[in-house]
Amino acid sequence: MHASGESANALTILKAAAQGTAQEHAPLEKVVDAVTTALKDYNLPASSAADVTSQMIAAVSHGKMTFEDFTGALGQVQASAASAGESMTDLYAAMAQMTSH
Repeated sequence: MHASGESANALTILKAAAQGTAQEHAPLEKVVDAVTTALKDYNLPASSAADVTSQMIAAVSHGKMTFEDFTGALGQVQASAASAGESMTDLYAAMAQMTSH
């Protein structure tokens, strides 16, 4: 990939992460890390960053956890879930459900 393509991908991810930071008051570096990890685990392009961020925000808002708590727990299971064929949507919904009580 050319440097300009990498820069565009980085800006796409950063823009999506900034949305998460604004909505969840989480540190930008934590949101960027969570989004890029999800993109990698699910083999998604940078253009999916906004959708990934939105799904994370939805899961946090439906559960009783902070964005940082969610992404900390996510780090324990996401790679395994992705390699087992579990969809991101189902994984995030399950995590939200487990913390909603």
